[in-house]
Amino acid sequence: MKLQPVFRFSLMVYIGLCVTSLDAQMTSVVNSNADDEFAHAFDKTLTPEDEASDGFCADSLGRCTLRAALEEASILGLGAYVTFAGDYSIFIDANNGSFGPPENSRIHGHGGVLLGGQADQDIMVIENNCMIQGLEFHNGLNGITVGGNNNLIGGSNPNDANVFTACYQFGIGLFGQNNVVKGNYIGIDRDNTGLSNLIGIEIFGENSIIGGTTPGERNYISGNDIGIAVYTTGGTTFITGNYIGTDTSSTQAIPNRVGIDCIGPNTTIGGITTQERNVISGNTEEGVLIGIQATDNAILGNHIGLDISGLEVVPNRDGIVLGPGSLNTLVEGNQIVSNTQFGIFINGLPFPGGESQHHKVRGNTIELNGVGGIGIQGNCVRNIIGSSLTQDFPPNMIQFNGLAGVANIELLGTPSENTIRKNSFRDNGIEGIDNCANCQDAIVVPVITSYTDLGLGVATIAGTHPTHSSVIDVYTGEKNTSGIYEGKQWIGSGVVNASGMFLVNADPCDCDTIVATATNPGGSTSQFSPGFPALITAVDDPSSPDNFILAYPNPFVNTTTIQVDIMKAGEVILQVFDVMGHVIQTLCQEHLNQGTHYFPLSLGDAGAGIYFYQLSMDGRLITTGKLISFK
Repeated sequence: MKLQPVFRFSLMVYIGLCVTSLDAQMTSVVNSNADDEFAHAFDKTLTPEDEASDGFCADSLGRCTLRAALEEASILGLGAYVTFAGDYSIFIDANNGSFGPPENSRIHGHGGVLLGGQADQDIMVIENNCMIQGLEFHNGLNGITVGGNNNLIGGSNPNDANVFTACYQFGIGLFGQNNVVKGNYIGIDRDNTGLSNLIGIEIFGENSIIGGTTPGERNYISGNDIGIAVYTTGGTTFITGNYIGTDTSSTQAIPNRVGIDCIGPNTTIGGITTQERNVISGNTEEGVLIGIQATDNAILGNHIGLDISGLEVVPNRDGIVLGPGSLNTLVEGNQIVSNTQFGIFINGLPFPGGESQHHKVRGNTIELNGVGGIGIQGNCVRNIIGSSLTQDFPPNMIQFNGLAGVANIELLGTPSENTIRKNSFRDNGIEGIDNCANCQDAIVVPVITSYTDLGLGVATIAGTHPTHSSVIDVYTGEKNTSGIYEGKQWIGSGVVNASGMFLVNADPCDCDTIVATATNPGGSTSQFSPGFPALITAVDDPSSPDNFILAYPNPFVNTTTIQVDIMKAGEVILQVFDVMGHVIQTLCQEHLNQGTHYFPLSLGDAGAGIYFYQLSMDGRLITTGKLISFK
């Protein structure tokens, strides 16, 4: 009695995709490791039946080889469902070419089957709706070339994992759309040994997913020249939950040269949840390299230079490099720690298209990096570190870095219009912000001239700066080991007026020292000013040897008078500000002789609230006072 062939229907569902196949699959159990000249599907010439299409896997020697199983399913127009009778090492015959499963196939080696290739050919080429699981791909030109769509390489269970080692080009190449790679070992084996591929995963197709949100979906991508290369021109790419550059514990380096090399658009590396976090650590050069024409990418919530727990140091050379030609990368919520050079390095070149620009770096911890926290070198423009001039974002913690927290460096171009606002700096080696002489439009630091605690939870900081409309940010100051003050906590902002003076209203700092930066209207931020003592300055002090100023009545209803006693003639400016530092009225801007002068103030429609007056003489701030208006 002749056995009937076995066909089956399949339903394939996996992360990010839902692929259903109503085509039957030919089921085969491979029982041979052969791939010789006889290993093909075979039709006996002396029988009336066509054994090459009868649904039974057999070659001319009666063996069920992997090649015979795939060829007969293809002849029948079916997908192949292939398992193996044992653990086999199958080496491709150079004359047979790559293994090519038909569409809608599933091949499962249960972790015990090795497919060995040739240096000049792919081991496997697949098209659409295939699942490749539990195989080891070794020593081919490429491991798997995915030309089609909706394929799954690997899976969530341990025996679904594929291993890709010693491929001369890439372990996995994704050229189609909507493909998923999860739970694999790429460049290393399950025991953390193996031989590297040139590229672990190379991505040209759109809408790929690499990894997932559970430990079983994690890819281990280590020991390659490039771990993941994203060379797309459209669509999206998601890289989540992987270990890139470490062993399977994430605590020891098994370095790629570059962890992720991205020159495509719309790639998200990590995510907003801890389950989406990648560990990108231990790589000999860049953890993440964002290169030319790479636009609108996001690096979110990863550990870069650390293990998964955040307790063990596994440094890259540079954590993240935003290279020439890259545009609009969001770097947010990452732990970028203990990399040997820079935590983040933004690098542009001096020709059109060579700019590195419009990147946004916020809400990261950037600390203990060997040279600096953030380096901005060359033709880098309009990048935002922390908050912009118009929007507030979570601050970066930039601390304990080797030389500088943020360094603007002139080399093959001059950084300018880079905004560095409202971050927390602490104990960086020399400077919190270090600008070269021509960098950042050569903007100078502001000069703080007074700190006044006005009571009722309000303090004012006054000073001068030569650039009209620049924004002055004031911070609590903390001295680093070089004796230079950095801004630890932002406490308030103000704007430089047409006279070159500013008034910042802030919460009392409860600190010994304050510092400030200036950001000009183009967005270039200065270094921190020298530390200024945060001591209470008396207001309306009649004992002042030079001048006396008093508002009466105060508090008042809508109208009051400000009396100024001038002990020596000079150029006087008397202005009234609201709590945002905007000038409400200029009561005097002229030469006044010695004597007593009276200036009536009517707030009109300005309304009730707290206001401040500021008196300056001969370009020097004399005092600031508080006004309280009631309706």
